Amino acid sequence: MKKLIATLFLSGEKAVKSIGNREVISDDPVRYALRLIDYNIDALYVLEMSRSDIEHEIALSVIHQIVSVSDVPVYVAGNIKTKFDVENLLEMGCRRVFLNLSKESNIAILKRFASIGFKDNLGGAVTETNQIPMYQELFDDGETELIVMRESIISDVIKSGFPKLIIPVSDIPLDRAMDILERKDVTGIFGSFINYNLSNVNSVKQLCRERGIDVNAFVPQFKWRDLKKDSNGLVPVVVQDHTNNEVLMVAYMDENAYNKTINTGIMTYYSRSRQSEWIKGETSGHYQFVKMLYTDCDLDTILAKVSQVGAACHTGKRSCFFNEIISRKAAN
Repeated sequence: MKKLIATLFLSGEKAVKSIGNREVISDDPVRYALRLIDYNIDALYVLEMSRSDIEHEIALSVIHQIVSVSDVPVYVAGNIKTKFDVENLLEMGCRRVFLNLSKESNIAILKRFASIGFKDNLGGAVTETNQIPMYQELFDDGETELIVMRESIISDVIKSGFPKLIIPVSDIPLDRAMDILERKDVTGIFGSFINYNLSNVNSVKQLCRERGIDVNAFVPQFKWRDLKKDSNGLVPVVVQDHTNNEVLMVAYMDENAYNKTINTGIMTYYSRSRQSEWIKGETSGHYQFVKMLYTDCDLDTILAKVSQVGAACHTGKRSCFFNEIISRKAAN
């Protein structure tokens, strides 16, 4: 299954713009990581860019926090200095640690961990094509992935015949990105094409499916025609926070809102008062990102589990249900 991977550039305790631009884009990289994940990416690639030992320790702590809240695999590369860093990252639960093959010390670390059964958790980060033969020799089973760090060497890397490549994709036409994903030796893409088009990730995945590319897209088990509607052709939707099952709000969907929610991954409803479609958060920024959709036993109600940004209620409350009617009190 092909992966669309978002990238987080981490410098100490800050998320920055890129390798070449350390402009801070978030003072809370954990929250920023959650927002990236909300767009239905398949993995999060954290590039650790610390400049000092203190920054490095802080960055490792941040990565630990990110892994603890992430519901997608976390890949880490960058300033990985020692075998203890690798051990630490794997113990945190990082799915894969990529080591820069331009450093002799990293090659030694790769060999050490590969020899004790950690091949599935390791990967190489290649900056020059002459680094590939050693890596192929070390991982001759073809089960590990090689991440390409420079777009300029992609064609030469592809010629090497390595079977599992994660490659950077910048600002290119959508059709070209589809062509890349169709390649058997490409297991995933990352780069500005993903980070700058997060709101279109689900649409890209739908297009991939239409072209026969195996991706983890939202595929509904129930079509709109399968659901039972009310007299106005609508279905009520109960919305819960996916982390704690708090009921946030109740709204309605028509067919277009239902299909748009599935295709975009962002909750879209039909307003009975305005008689028009509305995307939750379009004006306030308080989007609801789909995690799961269910229907009940009668197929006449939808339960949506979402990642809620900010408040769900227009009053500014987290949940619309804050007006207590009755409550059973504990006995003294």
